[in-house]
Amino acid sequence: MHTVSLLTPPPPLRALRRQYALLASRKSPGTARPRLSRDAAVQPSPQHAVVQPSPGSVRSASELSSASQCERVERERLPPKSVFRRQLPAPLVAFSSPQGRRNFAEAMAAGQLEPYFPLSEQFVTQDEPTFCGLTTLTMVLNALNIDPRRRWRDEAGPGWRWWSDEMLPASCTVPLEQVRAEGTTMDDFARLAVANGARVRTRYACGESLDSFRASLVERTTSAAATFAVTSFCRARLGQTGGGHFSPIGGYHAESDSALVLDVARFKYPPFWVPVEQLWEATLAVDEVTGRARGWFELSAAPLNERRRG
Repeated sequence: MHTVSLLTPPPPLRALRRQYALLASRKSPGTARPRLSRDAAVQPSPQHAVVQPSPGSVRSASELSSASQCERVERERLPPKSVFRRQLPAPLVAFSSPQGRRNFAEAMAAGQLEPYFPLSEQFVTQDEPTFCGLTTLTMVLNALNIDPRRRWRDEAGPGWRWWSDEMLPASCTVPLEQVRAEGTTMDDFARLAVANGARVRTRYACGESLDSFRASLVERTTSAAATFAVTSFCRARLGQTGGGHFSPIGGYHAESDSALVLDVARFKYPPFWVPVEQLWEATLAVDEVTGRARGWFELSAAPLNERRRG
């Protein structure tokens, strides 16, 4: 009977280890893997297809460095006369700030953000510095789900009907070039709104009061019906730069007595909470074009039999 030692590996295993060590220590020219030339193509096996980079898709290190320098130069080279946003002045509260978020959460719990959701679905930035009135009305008409009954884009395809800034003056006696040069007055805004299917109540601040202004905002922001408030105010009265401006109201926060202004000039200021009394004072400012105070609008969709093109 033969006994097998458990202390040492059997001879065949020792031999394999020696052979492996010998091969690892030698570099035989005959077994070296042939090097591919720069232009040699690797032939992929059917199981492992290799995607070859398209011409021009691979850049050398020097090209990448040069591109990086160009991009850095472009970032550093700013137009000689340009502005990147403005600082929101106190006591206005930025919508995305911690306090702005608390206001939003509390207003949501109180049911005072009814217009926020349909308006935020349509929130856009005005395309021109003078288009605040057009952009505000575009947001409201789309939020009211009013069919423009005109094509917006894609005439070769379905031909989508949708509101955009340039479409509004086409249905009214307010030329687009006039709006581009001068902006819109409250009368212009009301005329454009009615001509494009909205029911409008215009309220000039000079004939109203702070209480009526607040009551109107509260009613618009708590009503489940599709109805919106739009303010025409003077930015300077809020400590901002600029003159007259239009924007819709997205909500009301009772504890701070603040309204949420969904500012359509998002290149300049973010949406913000503003004390109702301060916003009221800004609507009292006289429009130099009309010689009348500014104010606000109450908008809803007009019944089909009331809609007209003017």
